[in-house]
Amino acid sequence: MVVNIEGSAVTPPANATGLPTATAYRITYGSEWIGPVSNKGATTFEILGHTVDVLATTFFGGAVQQFADLTTAHFVEIYGFVDQVDGHIQASRIEVSLVQPTSYKLSGAISQINAAGRSANLGLIAINWSSAAALPAGTADGSFVRVRLNPIPSGAVWTASQIDLLNSPLADLQDDHDYEAEVHGSITSYQSSSSFVVNGIPVNAASARITGTLAAGVVVEVEGNIRAGQLIASKVQVKTSSEIESQEFEFYGVISNVTAQTFEVRGQTFYYDSSTENRSLLTRTPLPYVEVKASRSNGRWYAFEIDLED
Repeated sequence: MVVNIEGSAVTPPANATGLPTATAYRITYGSEWIGPVSNKGATTFEILGHTVDVLATTFFGGAVQQFADLTTAHFVEIYGFVDQVDGHIQASRIEVSLVQPTSYKLSGAISQINAAGRSANLGLIAINWSSAAALPAGTADGSFVRVRLNPIPSGAVWTASQIDLLNSPLADLQDDHDYEAEVHGSITSYQSSSSFVVNGIPVNAASARITGTLAAGVVVEVEGNIRAGQLIASKVQVKTSSEIESQEFEFYGVISNVTAQTFEVRGQTFYYDSSTENRSLLTRTPLPYVEVKASRSNGRWYAFEIDLED
């Protein structure tokens, strides 16, 4: 799931065992694609001819809990990063249903716009719209848009009920503030190693320390400050597919429902084995408040370390 968080500056930890903190003012998130499943492969499937890449870390919710159980009878809502080079979406979360939604949704680059004829192409499909007002001002060939579609096409053409031009999320920030920022996402527009766009956010990396090779479509982690509507980067790191799939996550809460192979924290199930560090905490009475370090593989969370929290 892709999440935008606006908040205060980060406060360093008070001691060696503490954690940095910040106050969130606004948290927003949303899906990118909604539609029917087709052409399922070993690690991919399609929505209206557009490819969904499924990683080992992709979370499944709803009617199925793992990729193996997904079928062409399902409808899905996809959260993740859209690669502007090949048009694929790298799914971070997939919500699955057997009920057809009232509308479909796709995002990507719009092209071959015919304003008079109220038609265009969105990736691999042809779309039209019934009102001239449906196309936002400033939309041009190559613009990144998110489109709501009637689930029943007219021949090979899909009717758009809503078209949103995806501008920078920084547009609402005040210019007289110097915001700290950390952005994870794919490069959606690339001019040079010092100037590119990540998920609609303009990045100035002229003075940044860059690790890896930058190009359109690659996934990056960018740290820096927001000034005058752009992210002035101090650090840019390219994330490889293996790094994305093996990334670590931290969870906090009281342990519950311990079995020989699993336990829960805040309702989330974790698997553990003899390699899990500090697993003896699972036998304490009462069960303690802990930090769980885990990674996701094949639709499951695997805990590799459990630490006692005060």
